[in-house]
Amino acid sequence: MKRIALFSILYIICAISNSLYSQDAYILSYFGGSTGKEALNLAYSTDALNWTALNGNKPVLIATLGKKSIRDPYIIRKQDGTFVLMSTDSWFSEYAIFWDSDDLITFKNERIIRLNTINQHVWAPECIYDPVSQKYLVYWSGDVIYANTTTDFKTFSTAKKFFDPGHICIDADIVVDNGNYFLFYKDETGENTPSGTTGKALKVAKSSTLEFNSFKTFTPDYITDHLVEGPACIKDLSQNRWYLYYDYFFGGKWGCSYSDDLASGNWTKMEDSEFSLPMGVRHGNAVKVIQTELEKIKKAVYLEAFYTEIVSTSEKTSQLWKYTTQTPPVNWNNSTFDDTNWKSGKGGFGTQGTPGAVIGTVWNTNDIWIRREVNIGNLSQIDTKNLVLRLNHDEDCEVYINGILSLKLSGF
Repeated sequence: MKRIALFSILYIICAISNSLYSQDAYILSYFGGSTGKEALNLAYSTDALNWTALNGNKPVLIATLGKKSIRDPYIIRKQDGTFVLMSTDSWFSEYAIFWDSDDLITFKNERIIRLNTINQHVWAPECIYDPVSQKYLVYWSGDVIYANTTTDFKTFSTAKKFFDPGHICIDADIVVDNGNYFLFYKDETGENTPSGTTGKALKVAKSSTLEFNSFKTFTPDYITDHLVEGPACIKDLSQNRWYLYYDYFFGGKWGCSYSDDLASGNWTKMEDSEFSLPMGVRHGNAVKVIQTELEKIKKAVYLEAFYTEIVSTSEKTSQLWKYTTQTPPVNWNNSTFDDTNWKSGKGGFGTQGTPGAVIGTVWNTNDIWIRREVNIGNLSQIDTKNLVLRLNHDEDCEVYINGILSLKLSGF
């Protein structure tokens, strides 16, 4: 457990901006981010082109089951308005991991479910609701595209081939437009060689239904450069235009193309200056939210651009703390306590490799007590009704301010 004593009103205190948006938005789910970890990261956009990372481009959720990996995260809004998050478990797993969420702030009911018993890895699971069968279709990549159906994301039908273009393909993404369904996928033919290949690019199949084996490829050639994967097709929020994002998996960057008519199969590649994504985005996809949902998410999931920092944290510049790993006297959290014999160390405290953490001092024991005195200055110009304490922790934690227990947190 970590125990923190602060004197004056420390905080990693911030004042919240009152900026609001008047339109709907997208929440982008992805892994990678600034830490490169296989965990859930989130960003948002109000124009489907320029994305702002939440939580400082660090993970907001870490898997605890299976291989404890969140790759290729995908979020669907269910018919009842709530959400389901799903992800790849690992490279060679027949399982996928699922979570439920009411608000994209808290994720619950983590469960790992085997989707096939035919020795196919389950990569990049995605989902779409079928209004005809009134079931959800969870489709994923094996040697081709397979799918299961479900009504509750707990029990699933037996996996069957859903789309087979006659060669290996992966990374399907399905959208509906004007009564037709469009399936974007990566043609896996060719070689993964930066010097050039004849495949490893995106094509599109089309169907009027979501029936198994009903999709047929209709684009005669590739619609992207070679050596890309992870398509994510997203509709503009204000006009009849679609954006197709894809990952240059050798180039370490993303590309984006647009089309004003999905049925035409015509796509125009955009310049890098015409869109922006957080650093390190891997295999992203987006779900639409309304303005009130977005505002709640921004307030709950730390958004650096919407806060004014009053007291510096160790995230950008390490701050000096006094600390001990030996149980101190009971009055250790009082401002008059003499910590002369305590060690001095730079924040944060923990072990290297902890997702989202900045490590200034290695701490690898069961307990630690840390103290810091700060001067917060004049708060007369600050909205003190909207103060925020920001704390990155992955163990139980207690925070004392001027000797008073002010915050008690459990788990991650």
